[in-house]
Amino acid sequence: MNSKQRRQEDKRLLNNSQYIVLPVSSIDVSVETINKMGRDYRKHTARNDNNDDKSQHANKQNKTSASSNPFVIGLNAVTRALENEELQIVVVSGKAKKLYVQHIPMLCHNMNCQWSTKMDLSREDLGKFFGIKRVTIFGLRKTKMANDKVIKSKNVNNNVNNNNNNMKRNNKRTRTDEMNEEQHMKKIRN
Repeated sequence: MNSKQRRQEDKRLLNNSQYIVLPVSSIDVSVETINKMGRDYRKHTARNDNNDDKSQHANKQNKTSASSNPFVIGLNAVTRALENEELQIVVVSGKAKKLYVQHIPMLCHNMNCQWSTKMDLSREDLGKFFGIKRVTIFGLRKTKMANDKVIKSKNVNNNVNNNNNNMKRNNKRTRTDEMNEEQHMKKIRN
């Protein structure tokens, strides 16, 4: 597909109503807050880079530092983290192509994650906060305490569901037993 065909296809998709507007954000994140998050991200990555230089086991450090990083940057990484229910908030650049980010609001809603679209920030502007060339989307991981609460609530819900299923099974058994007794009584009467 050459550039002219790509522009025509983009124009066609933008004219299609479902790609024009993203749904309303579930939370409003200020630019100052994003700037603070960017500073925290740069500090965190600088700290990990210093640890890797000092360490003889850089490969082991990289694996642990990636999991301890509170920020997830990039569309694929954010989507993966959302599917694993690891994120508490997602921020999308408002000037990103809607075709690429249209699934994020629905995924956030399904995974009980807050999300915000900053319409006034381009991908380049968002990237400047994080010291990266361009950032379309980024997410902030849940804290360890929040993850523990989520896991506990899931376990409680599973136990409640299992108990409810067992009660339903028991009720079905007793109903069938009652029906059998009634049928037996009818046969005796006749």
